[in-house]
Amino acid sequence: MPREFATITFIGRDQAGVIARVTQLLFQLGANIEALEEQVTRGQFSMTLQASWTRPQFDRAVILRRVREEGRALTMETRVHFSPPGPPRLAILVTREAHVLEGLLAKSPRALGAKPVVVIGSRPALEPLAKKAGLPFVLISFNDRAKAEEKTLAVLDHYEVNFIILARFMKILSPSFVWRWKNKIINIHPSLLPRSPARMRTGRPTSAA
Repeated sequence: MPREFATITFIGRDQAGVIARVTQLLFQLGANIEALEEQVTRGQFSMTLQASWTRPQFDRAVILRRVREEGRALTMETRVHFSPPGPPRLAILVTREAHVLEGLLAKSPRALGAKPVVVIGSRPALEPLAKKAGLPFVLISFNDRAKAEEKTLAVLDHYEVNFIILARFMKILSPSFVWRWKNKIINIHPSLLPRSPARMRTGRPTSAA
């Protein structure tokens, strides 16, 4: 029977009984817990669950409302990401160097194992490249990192992103941001990309600058 999937995250001050309360909530919502990962660092608690529902038990609005209510009761930040049909959805974060983005956009979603859905840039330099590939480009200044990360999280939710690729993204993301996307961020070093045909013919190595 077809199933609906969601990733649910709770982040906040560590306190007793959180796991029991959240798993009980999902039981009440008719969910099957596919995976659960939690950690505590310096008193900060983070839990990410992968849950699934059969179609008759799935009610997106009720799930969102109940999870948010539980988050407020626990004084925790919550996030619910429903997995849309099709391949995983990918956001690419860039600054101004084009070669990694070009290498990614040259590949098909099948080759990547994911579908690029948005390019987020800390500078406007690569907007034409994103638009040429038919992708929306969102410019977010990182002069104020906290505000920039808040805007980035909102964009990722809007485009229902599953994974993030840092494609020569020359900004440092905070631990708070990384926690929210734990194990879902890939930082691509240029040396991992295949050499261009021209450089393969000449035998000169690809620059990693």
